[in-house]
Amino acid sequence: RIAMSAAAVPARTRAIRLYRHTLRTVLSWCVDRRIFYDERDRVRSAFAANASLRDLGEIEKALRDGEKTLESYAHPDPYIIPTMYGGSKYARNPEVPANAAMVFDFGREPYAK
Repeated sequence: RIAMSAAAVPARTRAIRLYRHTLRTVLSWCVDRRIFYDERDRVRSAFAANASLRDLGEIEKALRDGEKTLESYAHPDPYIIPTMYGGSKYARNPEVPANAAMVFDFGREPYAK
């Protein structure tokens, strides 16, 4: 899911993206917000544990491990908010045809008599 190569993006940006993607993946598994909040705290503590790393090799290894773990946790049928793109309510109503016009004297048209 993370498309850019590891060398093209700084480690801080990769860590932020990994954190955001992890939270989105967790949300796919935990639709109930109370469960999600517990998992969010667990994920946050895991990231906080690695926040003090300074060696680039260790940072790279932690990011690779995190990306691999995220990939293994991917939901086969992720939860999509119904009104968002791909959701069951997204664009449910068809577009109004361009030739449709408002009739302000409905029922009093000349041909209706």
